Amino acid sequence: KIKDIIPTRSREPNKVVCEKDGKEFEAIKDYVFIVGKTKPVITLEGK
Repeated sequence: KIKDIIPTRSREPNKVVCEKDGKEFEAIKDYVFIVGKTKPVITLEGK
């Protein structure tokens, strides 16, 4: 779930704050893509 988009005014890329299983993490906006509208259509295996 995307919680926030953080635009930057420097050379650093814009970031996205995501939440999964109650944990928040940041990712570079160019590396984030949406699959599904209200819930994920796919799942990713991992920790």
